[in-house]
Amino acid sequence: MDRSDSDLDGVDGERSQREGQVPDKDDSTENQTSKVVSLRGGWGPGRSRLPSLKSNLSVIATSAKLIIFIGLVAILYFGRPVFVPLAVAILLAFVLAPLVRVLHRWHLGRIPSIIIVVLIAFLTIFGLGMVLGEQVTHLAAALPQYQDTLTKKIDALRGMTAGKGTLGQASDVLRNLIAN
Repeated sequence: MDRSDSDLDGVDGERSQREGQVPDKDDSTENQTSKVVSLRGGWGPGRSRLPSLKSNLSVIATSAKLIIFIGLVAILYFGRPVFVPLAVAILLAFVLAPLVRVLHRWHLGRIPSIIIVVLIAFLTIFGLGMVLGEQVTHLAAALPQYQDTLTKKIDALRGMTAGKGTLGQASDVLRNLIAN
């Protein structure tokens, strides 16, 4: 039961003090409730400090979360040399675990099945690396030819568009590209 709403107090000054208001000291006791000074704007006996503490705690909590986030990003950034190989190892473990289980069910034993699966994985990775390396080598060897072809196309475009409007240039460019 909220006693500030009831009229059981009998003295209006007591009720106004509980509500956060203090009577003016110059007035008589019978006129206390007519002139009341409010203390809600500052720190006083009628004001609760709880909302201010809650706002300060929320600011502190938000700041702590921001500092933790920045710290985690920094740890991940500077820990790349450790975390990237670790992530690749975990990914490979998830991919290769079913093959190890299959070989283990065929009564090969745990260690021999792990060695076989790891060797197959390394051979596959190195084989893909060799194929990709070969493709890059062929691309590097053919790059001068691609450069000459692109240079000729650009020169042809510049020659066709000299002295024409934008629409004429676009249609000529499209016709020339289709013809080549």
